[in-house]
Amino acid sequence: MNAASTVPTDPHSVGNGDIEAFISDAQLMEMQDKLQIPAHTVIGYIETLLTNTESTPAWNEFVPDVQRMLQAAKQLSALISRTFDKHAYPDGKIDVKAFGSTVRHDLRTPINAILGYGEMVQEDLADDPDGEQACSDIDKVLGYARKLLTLIDELGRIGKDASPEPEPVEKQTVIDNSETDDLLEIGTQLKELIEDVVHLASELSLYAQVKPKWQVFIDDLQKILKAGQNLSHQVDSLFDIGRYENGAVDPESFSTTVRHDLRTPINALIGFSELLLEEFEQDFEEHDACHKLEQIGTFSRKLLSIIEDLGFIKKKSPIDSKKIRQNSSGSTSHMTPVKPASKQDNDNLIDIGIDLLTPTSTIHAHLEMLLQYAKSDVGCQSFAPDLNKMLGAAEQLSNLIKKLFAKEHFPDGEINDQVFDSKTRHDLRTPINALIGFGEMLLEDLDREAQREACNDLEKILSLSRKLLSLINDLSFFSENGNKPPLPVMPENAGGGTIIDAVMSSSTPVAKAVTHDTVAQDAARLLVVDDKESNRDLLSRRLGKQGFTIDTAADGQQALDAVKNAPYDLILLDVIMPEVDGFQVLEQLKSDDQYKHIPVLMISALDEIDGVVRCISMGAEDFIQKPFNQIILNAKISASLERKRLRDREHAFMERLQAEQEKSEKLLLNVLPKPIADRLKRSERTIADSFPEVTVLFSDLVGFTELSTGIAASELVEKLNEIFLAFDILTELHGLEKIKTIGDAYMLVGGLPTPRPDHAEAVADMAIDMFDAIERLNSQHGENFEIRVGIHTGPVVAGVIGKNKFNYDLWGETVNIASRMESHGVPGRIQISDATYNKIKDKFRLDYRGPIEVKGKGLMITHFLNGRK
Repeated sequence: MNAASTVPTDPHSVGNGDIEAFISDAQLMEMQDKLQIPAHTVIGYIETLLTNTESTPAWNEFVPDVQRMLQAAKQLSALISRTFDKHAYPDGKIDVKAFGSTVRHDLRTPINAILGYGEMVQEDLADDPDGEQACSDIDKVLGYARKLLTLIDELGRIGKDASPEPEPVEKQTVIDNSETDDLLEIGTQLKELIEDVVHLASELSLYAQVKPKWQVFIDDLQKILKAGQNLSHQVDSLFDIGRYENGAVDPESFSTTVRHDLRTPINALIGFSELLLEEFEQDFEEHDACHKLEQIGTFSRKLLSIIEDLGFIKKKSPIDSKKIRQNSSGSTSHMTPVKPASKQDNDNLIDIGIDLLTPTSTIHAHLEMLLQYAKSDVGCQSFAPDLNKMLGAAEQLSNLIKKLFAKEHFPDGEINDQVFDSKTRHDLRTPINALIGFGEMLLEDLDREAQREACNDLEKILSLSRKLLSLINDLSFFSENGNKPPLPVMPENAGGGTIIDAVMSSSTPVAKAVTHDTVAQDAARLLVVDDKESNRDLLSRRLGKQGFTIDTAADGQQALDAVKNAPYDLILLDVIMPEVDGFQVLEQLKSDDQYKHIPVLMISALDEIDGVVRCISMGAEDFIQKPFNQIILNAKISASLERKRLRDREHAFMERLQAEQEKSEKLLLNVLPKPIADRLKRSERTIADSFPEVTVLFSDLVGFTELSTGIAASELVEKLNEIFLAFDILTELHGLEKIKTIGDAYMLVGGLPTPRPDHAEAVADMAIDMFDAIERLNSQHGENFEIRVGIHTGPVVAGVIGKNKFNYDLWGETVNIASRMESHGVPGRIQISDATYNKIKDKFRLDYRGPIEVKGKGLMITHFLNGRK
């Protein structure tokens, strides 16, 4: 939120207008200094910290976070200056109500950023021996930031003791005295219900103090009691006739905001009572206490019902005091609708039919006039196609209403209320959606100054269309659940016929914040799926104006085919369609791994909660009811695209992460055996294992040292790499473990890190294949390389050495003897020790060489390996 927008332009516009106290210049300066001095100190310390991090190469990774801290600190300082700028207020005086929750929230936001980034940087620098001074600076920054939070909290308490005379409530439309009497009666019913709730909560609180198992729930019971008391104060204030001019109640007093404030403590009553009931629902000893909790929940829901009805208090729909009657307990009164008799139902339905036809005919007349105007005005001729579509929608609606309410279509001339099901209401809303949608677009395109008459006609059409929507909502109460009370008709000048319209009209700052200019994100591609051409055309044009790429589908199967042929960022999917409906399309999309990531916004003129729940549970991103509130539609599209963007980024990040992990894994396995690498990844610090018997092989290229002095270094490395690569392939093929290369020497082992009984045989096979590989390479390149190989079998110790450049290596006498078998061997032969001979003598062809002098070991009997038997 832009901080500047939180500075009020009118001191009476903040809060409820019941308190007004202004701050003197001296107080202003004192309060501003209290905040600005630590804010500037924070900026100074952060600038010093930024200089240190930028000049210390090891700390360069912290520079972005410190820059964010500095940016937040400067933002805070600017916010403080704006908030305490008296010139931004009428008469140059700051109203104490300017320091409301929104302003304090805006001030806390940059402080939270300073604290968050500061704590992270401090943690990272804590282990750095050179970071002591930087950590000290951060400590000071954090200390001042926390002090600022305390000072900002104090702003909320400024003016608490101010008690000037309340401003008189500005009067608007006032309802008559009979309605005032009914409202006072409703207030009485509310107060009686609240008194019962408070009484029950008080009894339960006293009960909990002497009942051990309830004492842990005393806090929750106190919250119930406090909520009831808060609600009582609100109702007393709302129904205090003395606050209204001439004793006549102002209907604006029952606005969306007021009803929301009344619902808040009621939600607390219901929520906490249900939580406590869950704790004791199986405890029969607590039957009486649980019954009191159930009563609190019941009375709270009745309170909600009455408060909901307060929203429909208008001149054309006075409250019927006869609907307020005693409940079955006889202790509390509440509003209960009485289902009318069947004949009364029939008469009411006929009245609704007439009420529907009247505005429809008026809309038709206005559209015909607008068409004539468009034909005669050159500047409006481009609007004729849209006006024709609206005229067609009006004619369609008129025909539907006439057919629906024609008595001859019903037995005995009685209208069957079962026909007003959700499908019928959907069909009635569809042409109204077209009227509203095209009407709003035309109104945007018309020049209000030059085409004032046309604009006035369009506004009347829109107002009447919204009124029709409200009337169609009434039909839902004559279907299966006909015992529900019909919603009163909103007056023509109400501006909107839906609850959403009312909410949006009472939330102007939010509505203005979400404009169509901010919706399109990176030219996203959208698929609009609706069986009605007018709906597709309407949505496509609206969203196309906002920069989206739009494709359309006329039914579910077309939608599924389209998804297979093009990538979509979002699908707007109608629920009611022939053959393959929206539910089926959604189910198929979400069951397919290839397409389930595409967000889907479900669209319908139906308003049944079951359908909404079903869509969300099946994986839909959200649900939008037709006709669309453009602001809400834009907001939901933006939110859906943003969530998809974040999911796509997360998916791409995970793919990159997996690729990097696979690369790291491959590099690690090039250095270490897999079992050892796995142990290192499990954070084993020391890896050292003893193996009672393995077979070690050393090979050496004969005369390679002399060769290296006569050829280029690159050619030498290339030749050596080709030989060792052939040996690596053979090592993997035989299931052995390469340990290392030392110059032109190659070392491997069989029988570790995973022991195997045939390790000596496997190493012998490897040695034979190594000679074959050398002969093959010599033949290919015309070389004459020779190798000398030595093998010995015995115990070793194996482990990982090093920290940064670690290595898996072997130690012990066995390694030394194997090396001596190679160095004391004969070029072009494989020399093995007597220990290895005893392991493989039955399966290989061997020549006895006899005893030879081995450095450090004396005489040792050796053999030459010639091949397999």
